Amino acid sequence: MQTPLSRVILPLFALALSGCGTRDATVSGNITVHGEALKRGQVHFTSGTGESASTTINADGTYNCTMVPKGEVTITVVSMAAENEAELGFKILPKAPKMFSLVSKRYNLPESSPLKLIVKPGPQKFNIELTDP
Repeated sequence: MQTPLSRVILPLFALALSGCGTRDATVSGNITVHGEALKRGQVHFTSGTGESASTTINADGTYNCTMVPKGEVTITVVSMAAENEAELGFKILPKAPKMFSLVSKRYNLPESSPLKLIVKPGPQKFNIELTDP
């Protein structure tokens, strides 16, 4: 005889074992702006259903994002810098410095980013070349 709890748990367990909804895709590559490595920021992969994965861009312009949703995704890139940041150091500032984007703002949001990818299970390489300043 099944208890009410087992009627819920068993189907969920079976669904999990079937692999439905698993995210075993990994996407990696280089991100460049006009041929130069983008040395900081975040790259995000968002599916049409709102599932997403993101990772940090390394100092050499590479990225490696795990658990990316499979199927078509829109890629967004966000990379910010502070005005005169080389001079800021570790001193306490009276107010926050002015921030600006290192990439065109069209790459910041899924609604405006032209970057698309069909993600397949397993590892996948995808280099991202941003052509707008």
